[in-house]
Amino acid sequence: MTVSVQLPVITYTANGSSTVFNFPYLLIVETDMKVYFNNLPVATGFVVSGIGSEVGGAVTFAEAPPAGTLVKLLRSIPLNRTTDYVEGGALRANVLDSDIDRVVMQLQDVRADAASLVEFAALLDETRENIDNIEANAAAAAASAAAALVSEGNADTSEAAAAASAAAALDSQNSATSSAATATTQAGVSTTQAGIATTQASTATTQAGIATAQADIATTQATSASGSAATATTQAGIATTQAGIATSQAASATSSAAAAAASAASVDADNIVSLTGAQTVTGAKTFSSIAVPTQTAGNSATDAASTAFVDRVRGLSASASGTGSGAALEVGDRGSLKQLTLNATIPTSIFAAGDVVTLYNNSASNITLTQQAGLTLRLVGTSSTGNRTLAPRGLVTIVFVSATEAIASGGGLS
Repeated sequence: MTVSVQLPVITYTANGSSTVFNFPYLLIVETDMKVYFNNLPVATGFVVSGIGSEVGGAVTFAEAPPAGTLVKLLRSIPLNRTTDYVEGGALRANVLDSDIDRVVMQLQDVRADAASLVEFAALLDETRENIDNIEANAAAAAASAAAALVSEGNADTSEAAAAASAAAALDSQNSATSSAATATTQAGVSTTQAGIATTQASTATTQAGIATAQADIATTQATSASGSAATATTQAGIATTQAGIATSQAASATSSAAAAAASAASVDADNIVSLTGAQTVTGAKTFSSIAVPTQTAGNSATDAASTAFVDRVRGLSASASGTGSGAALEVGDRGSLKQLTLNATIPTSIFAAGDVVTLYNNSASNITLTQQAGLTLRLVGTSSTGNRTLAPRGLVTIVFVSATEAIASGGGLS
């Protein structure tokens, strides 16, 4: 056969999902196919089809190459001879034709490799240009570093000014501490019943300590103030102002003591709390006893809601109800273990969210749990809804998430 003009290389950009990449040239043996990802050879993870076809074939990968990967399929026939002609032997046309075809394809492969070398040279030139740019950027960075050293010297000067401002802040702090001590003395002469006021005086002392800490912060900030001495001066002024506030709060502690004594006298010694109707209690509270009203549950959604709180305190009861007769469950079955021997109906709008009923098939036959119209009965952990089958001696727990939706889970449930 003849060999047409072919360029035995083709390049693709992977999209992350395609696994089949065609090649439009003749391939004599599979090992002549060379595969590259981003110009790096790939030896495994693919199969080659279309061997011996003049129109080409395909390379199929076990996993799709990542999106953006440059996939190159290159035919590369070894530069050797595989046929040895014997002196005086038969010279068959097909053998000679195949040998010449192989030589032509080897020349085509060499030309394809030469094109790749040209591309490599262009890439090398681009790399050299990038190196020149990096060197220029490094020189600019060195100049910036020198300018930064000059700025650091200016920052040292600013730091000295900030230290002086911090010293003034410490003087203000000492004055605040003295005022706080006076406030504590005034709170101590208040009546025994003014314990709350004493606490407020202690709070004033604490606030004076906060002012001390803030003055220390100003000193620390002055030490690290390489950027701006003005910021440290402002913070020192804030510390002085807060110290004045602490002094004012300490002075008001004595007045608060008298008010606290009057308030203490008006508090009921037994701490009796009377709650009427719906109440909201915040924080930790202690009650000597809680009387929970009881109510006999009927067959309506209203009765179910009115006894919901009591049932949630009680949880799931271990008491057994009577043997079922195939009728719908009733609100009285809530929180109980109900034994069944016949089919049962799971009703709608009878139970409330959080209600629980446990059913036990106390028979030797399957029973059907029918969801009433208007109720959605779900099988736990699945998207399945509808009627359920409970095997003999099977146990199922039905939890209502609303009056019209319930979840069923258990053993022998299908």
